Amino acid sequence: MNKYFYLLPMLSLPLQALTVETRATHGVFYAGVEKQACLQIKVDADAADVGKKITSFSFTTGKTSKAADITKARLYKSTENAFTLNTGDLNRRAVELATGSASSGKVTFATDISIASAGTSYYWLAYDIASSAKGNNKIDAVCSAVKVGGKDVKATARMGEYVKERVYGTVYPFKNRIVPYYRTVWISEWNANHLNATHFKSFTDIIHFGYSLNADGTVANQWYHAGVADPMAYAKGAREKLKSLRGSAKSRIIAGFGHVDDGLTAFYRNNTDRNARKTMAKNMARYILESGYDGIDIDWEYPAENSSEWEYMTFLLADLRDELAGSGVSVSIAATVWYIVPWHDVSDQVDFLNTMSYDLSTEDEHSPMWLLQNDANKCHNYLKMPKSKIVLGLPFYTNRFRALWDQVGWNSVVNAYPNLSPSVNTALMTTGNGTTMHSFNGVNLIKDKCKWVKDNGYGGVMIWAYDTDVQLTHKMSLGKAMYSVIKQTKR
Repeated sequence: MNKYFYLLPMLSLPLQALTVETRATHGVFYAGVEKQACLQIKVDADAADVGKKITSFSFTTGKTSKAADITKARLYKSTENAFTLNTGDLNRRAVELATGSASSGKVTFATDISIASAGTSYYWLAYDIASSAKGNNKIDAVCSAVKVGGKDVKATARMGEYVKERVYGTVYPFKNRIVPYYRTVWISEWNANHLNATHFKSFTDIIHFGYSLNADGTVANQWYHAGVADPMAYAKGAREKLKSLRGSAKSRIIAGFGHVDDGLTAFYRNNTDRNARKTMAKNMARYILESGYDGIDIDWEYPAENSSEWEYMTFLLADLRDELAGSGVSVSIAATVWYIVPWHDVSDQVDFLNTMSYDLSTEDEHSPMWLLQNDANKCHNYLKMPKSKIVLGLPFYTNRFRALWDQVGWNSVVNAYPNLSPSVNTALMTTGNGTTMHSFNGVNLIKDKCKWVKDNGYGGVMIWAYDTDVQLTHKMSLGKAMYSVIKQTKR
């Protein structure tokens, strides 16, 4: 027997140490929008790879319904797992390396990248989507090879740990989003008969609000009354009711995490190790996936004055994307853009942003038309967000003149003034603070705002909080007023 025979299996092992992993990043694509991230390519190099060159990246369009929907393919590089193009932090900004056509279903980018050091680099495949792309068409990408040092390295496709079945990203199918927030206690008790199957044929998304976090980073229900023995079971009951009411309607049910000064932000403040923070994203992803939600929305109220907490949100969203890879789940946030504007790093990553265009305490009217218009302008022209991703907030509640937290729901206004004129936006209301003047958005102002959003090409409207509306059959229903102008309509 040859004494060197035992070496042969070792000689057959690949000499390439570099590894490539890919993750599908987004589940929502918009027709007519450029530079939409589709695939993250994570390249890990060790000391043996230093000095080698990455000379090409090759992709196919995978399960994409129609290759012609992709008018241009773009390759980017970044140092972080957050895909951001408009950030002022040049260390985080994704840099475009090459562009190409994927009309044949394939695209190869020639590159000249020297591996200068061991470690992780992130590359991204992004698409420009044709304005003619039909709603619900699949958008996909597969990395077929990365050529390093003259040899092809096969990429390993990864999904999030708790993603059980691959769901492909799709072109958004509606002309506008209509996104009501609905709280657990209203679903279950306070106005349990308000929401019905008819609503789900009119709005596009409903945000089940709200969840928060325990001190250890696990998911908690934060919207229940003191008599509830099992808060998470209480939230589950509300969630299942939403699913039952939805039936076969196309509305998406989103898990809302909010009012989190003692939840998300506290967890980040108290955990300086980013790897420890990733546990939180994993817990959130696991919960929404196992619960069958279609999306996750984060209401970060309120970031600190120095704005550093937007960096926390940047990393949280990036980590959530990793954990949700391949799920098709949408990622959105709510933000008060007139208070402290979200970082570009944050707004670049979301599928849509809900503006909290209300709660002004420096004016008599807490949610005037000009505030919504200013928020729209700030998101589009400062944050550089496509209009299709900007969803503008409408209040279905009051605020006392030049005050916060002295509020009543729209149903209380209607009960107090059953013959209120649709053009009126102020009235005397009695609360625990006495009888004072309150402002609100009446029927006509809601219609005017919806018309402005629609006429100016923005993504749609969000409602805080839809659960305080009166029945849709009521002449003073704000929902009825809204749907008379803007509703679930196919592109």
